[in-house]
Amino acid sequence: MLGAVAVGILWAWQAGVYSDFSLESLQQNVSEAGPLGAALFIPAWTLAVILHLPAILFPFAAGLLWPVPVALGISWLGGWCAGMGLFVIARFTVRDAAQQRIPVRFRGLEERLADGGVRGVVLFRLVTFVGSGFQWFLGASRVSMRDVALGTAIGIIPWICVLVALGGSEISWAARLAGIAAVSFVSISLIVRSAIRAERTS
Repeated sequence: MLGAVAVGILWAWQAGVYSDFSLESLQQNVSEAGPLGAALFIPAWTLAVILHLPAILFPFAAGLLWPVPVALGISWLGGWCAGMGLFVIARFTVRDAAQQRIPVRFRGLEERLADGGVRGVVLFRLVTFVGSGFQWFLGASRVSMRDVALGTAIGIIPWICVLVALGGSEISWAARLAGIAAVSFVSISLIVRSAIRAERTS
């Protein structure tokens, strides 16, 4: 639902509802802010994930607001901090209770994730990115913090590249939104497939 609201806001912006807040003026403000803009963007993304807001929009927005090379760096660091932030909260606050409540049908997935080490986390991030709900599952798992840190740093790279490219490309807003929808659809399809496989092997 939050994702739909965010897409609606973007669409309304393009339609001129927020004509006083142009993309050009935002880009100018960000440019004038210098390093402070990036310094605020990263904790804002982390806070958004903790509040279960759609993480997928942040690298897209970075592609809109910064030159692509800068947006890639900011988004990679922001995505890593966002993914690790909620993971750490889950690991040190609810791990024991959550470990006991992992549904039986997901036990197989949790075991493969724990046994897979860095490679397992990379594959997990390739499918789920840094979506809030999945951070709780990761935090409740037996995967080490080292493996999560390294796996997250690697696994989010394709997501960052695609979403920043969509934000920074010279294409229509309709094409950009269609790209976000396509990426989301592929991710959801892979999540459902993984859940079905985990249930069959549990």
